[in-house]
Amino acid sequence: MFRGTYALSLDAKGRLAVPARFRDDLRKISGGSMVLTTSVGHDRFILLYTLDEWEKLEQRLSGLSDFNPAERAVKNVLLRNAEDLVLDGNGRFVIPARHRSFASLEKAPTSRSGAARCSPRRRRRRGSSSTATTGQRTRT
Repeated sequence: MFRGTYALSLDAKGRLAVPARFRDDLRKISGGSMVLTTSVGHDRFILLYTLDEWEKLEQRLSGLSDFNPAERAVKNVLLRNAEDLVLDGNGRFVIPARHRSFASLEKAPTSRSGAARCSPRRRRRRGSSSTATTGQRTRT
């Protein structure tokens, strides 16, 4: 569903405006519901999944071993930090303060997107490069 890099708007109350081109599709695909979690590893960004894609990810995570420290760490980070979000009437999600703090989100984050998830992150300074992660855009 998501593809490309977009400048996003984050207001003082932590509401993230979804780009207009995705709003109708998001409402059709998941009823405006998404799941937010944090990244795993050294990069600090948040991940937004459609509800269907999150449920698929949860199934894959349940198959990871609790006895393998790396697999357990991935599972714990993704599941422990998961939050349900609902798109409001103006096409925005409220990003919880702890997630904004984790990702150091400012008022104008960018989104690098792929398939059925997107990852809002702080905007890079002028002059630094950024490559978009791409995925298939699905239309219904």
